[in-house]
Amino acid sequence: MSDDTAPLPALPTLSGEVLFETFSHRDLSSGALNDDFGNADRLSALGASALALVVTQALFDRRPMLSADDLPNAAEEKMSDETLDEWVTKYDLREKVQCAPDVRDSLSEPGETRNLFTTYVGAVYHQRGLRAVQEWIGRLIDPDYAPAPSQSAQPATGGQQPFSANTPPPPNNPPPPPASPIHAPILPIFNQRCSQNGIAVVWPTASTGPPHAPSWTADCQIDGHTIATGAGATKQLAKEDAAKHAYRALWPNGGF
Repeated sequence: MSDDTAPLPALPTLSGEVLFETFSHRDLSSGALNDDFGNADRLSALGASALALVVTQALFDRRPMLSADDLPNAAEEKMSDETLDEWVTKYDLREKVQCAPDVRDSLSEPGETRNLFTTYVGAVYHQRGLRAVQEWIGRLIDPDYAPAPSQSAQPATGGQQPFSANTPPPPNNPPPPPASPIHAPILPIFNQRCSQNGIAVVWPTASTGPPHAPSWTADCQIDGHTIATGAGATKQLAKEDAAKHAYRALWPNGGF
């Protein structure tokens, strides 16, 4: 449970089709996939993985340190049905959902509550990035939480050298643990790893084919060099594919 006496951090804002999809119940869905993010189910899957990552990171940074045994238990508590229900209620998220009248009572069920919250988290990540999710969820857990500052915008000085496609990854940076059987999206993990190492990444994308069934490609570029290319039925899937190949290229022993 969160601290009832602590002020609630501002809910990150959404806009456009992502906002509409987030608050449209599945019973109103046409079944069509948005070219950019797909649908609410995809946003929810992304949000569930991002939520687990951010909650675990926030608890990992807590002092005094939690033990390896206590860390997963604490994360599970922070993502419990009770906690998510509390957050959804405090933010009045259910009241924003567009649905048939006979469906509204079901929005308080644990499964519907979790789906609503993870969809919103996924939408925030998709539209505003991992940093926005970190700042929001981290402060829900601890009002004083602040994510580690990004180094991607800091210019190289002194003996530091800018990153290039031929520069090996920074030393003394152990790889993350192997991926879990639940295959979490690689893109947020890759972006966080690059941010921690001061690597600025851009993702040029392009599509071919008819508007109703496009094929997307995405390049992972660092310092103007394309280090990996991905393909997929949507822009997000193409970026995920590119991130997977780029991760293996930069950190061969990284576990993916």
